Amino acid sequence: MLSFVPPLLPNQTIYSWGSVFHEMSGNSTVDQTRLQLFGTARGRWDFHIPSHLNELCSSTQLRLGTPEIIVRDATIIPYYTQFRDPSVAANVLDQVRRNSIGGLARDIGMTRSASTAHPPRRSCNECVLADEDKYGFAYWRRDHQLPGVLVCQTHGKPLLELPYGRDSVQREIFLWPNDDWNLREAQLILNWSDATLNALQHLAQLAADMAGGHLDGGYSMQKMRNTCLSALQERNLIATDRSLDLSHALRDYGDHYAPLKGLPEFTSSLQRSIEPVLFLLGGNEHRTHPLEWMLIIGWLFGDWATFRKAYERSIDA
Repeated sequence: MLSFVPPLLPNQTIYSWGSVFHEMSGNSTVDQTRLQLFGTARGRWDFHIPSHLNELCSSTQLRLGTPEIIVRDATIIPYYTQFRDPSVAANVLDQVRRNSIGGLARDIGMTRSASTAHPPRRSCNECVLADEDKYGFAYWRRDHQLPGVLVCQTHGKPLLELPYGRDSVQREIFLWPNDDWNLREAQLILNWSDATLNALQHLAQLAADMAGGHLDGGYSMQKMRNTCLSALQERNLIATDRSLDLSHALRDYGDHYAPLKGLPEFTSSLQRSIEPVLFLLGGNEHRTHPLEWMLIIGWLFGDWATFRKAYERSIDA
């Protein structure tokens, strides 16, 4: 058991907590830290998906919470399992408890294929400076790592993006969002219009609420279908024969997200447009990336609270 366990800071990722522990422990090698945390020097713990959580919770005496709490509050995994059968989240939890996360990022849609890099690491330079002033170090925030989040909710500034390839996932274990390193290595996002910044700030809040939200009873395709159908009816996008007014819906969705056009983060999702809704209305389950669901929710409901209320009011039949 560890004699010293740093607290998990607000919105801090568990990966970032590991970086803090490594620094404060005085360990000279990463292997020493892995051995203390996981009971093995070969423990894999990449930036977005932890492993060995059973061992970690044992060594920290649950001071960080149970494996369930760590996954829920300190990883981006809930964003990817929100609109999947509850059994998927249970299976993911079982894998991260142990050392069996190979292929997990692909399975939950974090990577589109085996050759697709993991999501980039993102940070806000103003958060970095504020953290260093308050704590003496900066840390990675969970909300900054969510798909579709390109601006900081707190400061309204573009996030610094630090992409990396699959071959560096294990090698770069304990990185810091250091301000000097960010400014030297990051690709600062181009200046955007006020309309684009406003749209991105709205989506940043929606992403955070979606990752931290909970649907009573878990996800149900039928409830999602009925929820979206009601919202489409309220927007007068359902024709008198109860079919979708496709041209009107496509135009309405396109107009809503016009400020996002040209941003690579959204290119694929905007091209697919309302396709997830079309599958739903046809009564077909379809593997949809959570970013696409987030855009659908933003378009039809505006925010997570409104969507959740509509979803939980909907009939699962």
